[in-house]
Amino acid sequence: MQTNSDVVVEFRITREVDGKPVGKGEKQAIELIENLAKSKNFEQEVKRLREENLKYTLTYYRWGITLRPVPAVQKEMQPAYVFSQIQPERQGGRDMMILPYQTRGTSLSTYELVRHFTNPEIGERGRIWLDAEDFRVWRWESERTVVDQDITSAAVYMRDEIEYVTNPFGILVPKKIVTSFFDKNEADNLSLRLTGRITYTYDEFKRFEVKSDSEVPKLRS
Repeated sequence: MQTNSDVVVEFRITREVDGKPVGKGEKQAIELIENLAKSKNFEQEVKRLREENLKYTLTYYRWGITLRPVPAVQKEMQPAYVFSQIQPERQGGRDMMILPYQTRGTSLSTYELVRHFTNPEIGERGRIWLDAEDFRVWRWESERTVVDQDITSAAVYMRDEIEYVTNPFGILVPKKIVTSFFDKNEADNLSLRLTGRITYTYDEFKRFEVKSDSEVPKLRS
């Protein structure tokens, strides 16, 4: 963000919706950057980015987890979570450690995704696959849960499943993100049904580089 260097926000260029070309590709991104440069403050920047990101969404959207993954292990967030005993696992020829976690209790919510619940209280739980040698994250599963006056046992209303791979930068980056959304079953207030799913697949991450040559002519004596 131009007016707040501590915040990083995603922007995805939409090329197709339902198989039909939309938007203006890279030109759209350039125009957005030019508009952001005219923003007077941080709030205006966020508003413009949000509007662009929502322009072609089909009911559901998800962002933030590419650039800010696994909040439970971030130092400032750890007090909000409870961690369970690590479980060893062998996966893809690697020794892994699975770290389960969940939030400390639940909190009342007016979140749009739980608008069909009565007096909903939400929480979060999940599992993190860590490399046994260097503790890097290879997989992350996160579940947002809800209880209300009808559903008294925690039910999942949103689930994220993220896989990571190596790349030339020497860090792990997302390979695929699958987010599933659940809502109350219209015929049964005690159960939930799958109402939407978004799958993001990532090509190889690349670094943008600009090179230029210059020549200074010799001055005549």
